[in-house]
Amino acid sequence: MTEPRVALVTGGTSGIGRSLVWALARDRWRIAIAGRRQDALDHVERVARSFGGDPLAVRMDVQSPGEVSDGIERTLAAWGRIDLALLSAGIALRMKPQEFRSQVVSDTLDINVIGVAHCMEALHRPMGAQEGGGTIAVISSLAADRALAGTGAAYSASKAAISQLCDGLRAAWAEEGVRLVTVSPGFIRTPMTAENGYMPLLMEPEDAAGAIIDGIRRGRSIIRFPQGASLAMGALRFLPAAAIDFIYRMDRQAERRSAARPASPEER
Repeated sequence: MTEPRVALVTGGTSGIGRSLVWALARDRWRIAIAGRRQDALDHVERVARSFGGDPLAVRMDVQSPGEVSDGIERTLAAWGRIDLALLSAGIALRMKPQEFRSQVVSDTLDINVIGVAHCMEALHRPMGAQEGGGTIAVISSLAADRALAGTGAAYSASKAAISQLCDGLRAAWAEEGVRLVTVSPGFIRTPMTAENGYMPLLMEPEDAAGAIIDGIRRGRSIIRFPQGASLAMGALRFLPAAAIDFIYRMDRQAERRSAARPASPEER
């Protein structure tokens, strides 16, 4: 009988990360569920076990190199290897351009880039040393393609940074047996996107998890979805800056007209 495969999922208590945990559990994986809140970890662990998985709750703040190392060492002590690491922990702090604060940028980069780098560093050597190597899948975003002017500038910058980091390491790490996969989803219905308003081609987290796992199984190095959003964002990369600025001005004018419109009886 083949030994169960072992996965580590950061950000495993909500959104895409939680859906990834539950999808792997249904496929009978051993899963280290990493997150900051013990109560949420306990809940996801119970559900994962009910789905047929073999879960292990690992309290981990990706901003802490020590906690990251301890969590990975605990996983290795339990099961001897990590075949797949899904680095899903991330934040999206909204910031109006007119109220720009460097702290928002710093906080976003600390988790979305440096936190991911902490995990990659701690996984690199043990994955490269184990028989068969391993796969690290990093959750980036289609927003890395082009930052639309507005509240998500810091988020887009962080995702562009992590996508570029993976591009720069992919070939070299592959020679050591560590496969890097960059995952770039569009809009996903999660607590992180709850305040976004209208989101075209919105996907459910369960569907996103399925697309990610399918892409990894197919051996893809870059996983982008949904297709329509991927094509649209890819095209935006080639627009001149003046076009992006024009789109922002149109959005601002629409916001002002909406704010000035008297409330209907239903809205009162």
